[in-house]
Amino acid sequence: MVRLWIHQCNRTYSDRLVNHEHVRIFKENLFDIVKKNFPRFNFAKYFHKDNPENLIFCNFTAGISSERFYD
Repeated sequence: MVRLWIHQCNRTYSDRLVNHEHVRIFKENLFDIVKKNFPRFNFAKYFHKDNPENLIFCNFTAGISSERFYD
């Protein structure tokens, strides 16, 4: 559920930002909020600066298959 919340924050707010610096600041702030409010979970892999893991909640990105990323 937390991953979905992070995903929705990115889609709702980050997608509207047009400056790379503002996107970077937004993601840093979001990561701080996630660490503070959900300390039991490690979401650092979604916030790496070089190569973050994608938050995918659909299976159409890889074509039609029976594998589902959101189960």
